Amino acid sequence: MSGWRERLARTAQRNRQEIVKARLTRRDMMQLGLLTATGGLVAKQGLSARWAYADGLDSPPSPPATPFIQELPIIPQLVDKPANQLTAGSPGSAVITPVDGTSPIDGGVHRVYQLLFKVDAKGNFSGTFPPQRFYQLFMKDGSVRLNDPNPAFGATTVWGFSPTIDPKVPPLVPGPLIKATYGEPIIVRYQNNLPSVNKPAPGGFGIAEFSIHLHNGHVATESDGYPLDYINSSFDPGPILIDQKTGKPVIDPATGKPQLSNPLGFKDCHYPNVYAGYVKLGNATSNSIATPAGDPTESMGSLWYHDHTLDFTAQNVSPSMPSRSNRSNTSWKSLSSTKSLKKIGMSNGPLGSPILAFGS
Repeated sequence: MSGWRERLARTAQRNRQEIVKARLTRRDMMQLGLLTATGGLVAKQGLSARWAYADGLDSPPSPPATPFIQELPIIPQLVDKPANQLTAGSPGSAVITPVDGTSPIDGGVHRVYQLLFKVDAKGNFSGTFPPQRFYQLFMKDGSVRLNDPNPAFGATTVWGFSPTIDPKVPPLVPGPLIKATYGEPIIVRYQNNLPSVNKPAPGGFGIAEFSIHLHNGHVATESDGYPLDYINSSFDPGPILIDQKTGKPVIDPATGKPQLSNPLGFKDCHYPNVYAGYVKLGNATSNSIATPAGDPTESMGSLWYHDHTLDFTAQNVSPSMPSRSNRSNTSWKSLSSTKSLKKIGMSNGPLGSPILAFGS
């Protein structure tokens, strides 16, 4: 090890020790420009030992770049809707379709009952964690400008999430923010209005099938976005429904022909919004916003949802199909409504907005 490199590394070590002594938080470090987006120390002289061993130390500085002139886009919040307003199908032919308490799995060839709730013919919900709020997201393609102020870049074709079925409205990049509360179960209907699998995907890769996974969410298996539980686009007929007991196609009594499993191309995912550990603690029956079921030490705040389809997760997420889903509880809501939030350097306004960084 050359002497000057060793001295640089030792100086960086001492400076890092000073940061530890100062008890700087990650938020402090980020505000000072000392952390990367992934949470690691920037490779900066006097801070990172890696800098001393990087190649090109004698290289000229990077040429000046145009400063950022585009405002940071704030992820819009998805608004819930009544259960009797959930639709299914393609644009122009979508129909009101009630939640029936079932979910397509295994590539859509099978249907199973939701594990944590039930619904009767009149639309009344019951069970362990009956849903109380309902949301709908539409998966579709569209063209968006990812760098508006720069005329050198045109529109980019993306696959993404949208709060509206209107094909004239492009998807959002990232998709809408879903804000939920522990103790209040919800259902999110994901409607696949992506082009038929017979059409090329953006950039030539990806597949117009999806299985949405709520990353780190504590949910039942049929709503967890298992890689094999992908569903078809509404522009494709989808697979034939297979009876799990007999292994034979289910026959439609009205037509005498095999019944399609998911011709409208949608899936209802049930998110109970409970803490892990409710079975061990036996407190499922007390679930409410005031007293969420499970172990409160298992609380999580920042989650994200994304496609999880077998062999196509990276390809499908790359055309802009991730977004955020946050969870809060009564303690956080109490904190955010007082001056306590400002004491820790946070805001319930724009400075407290979620950020999602992704690339391909």
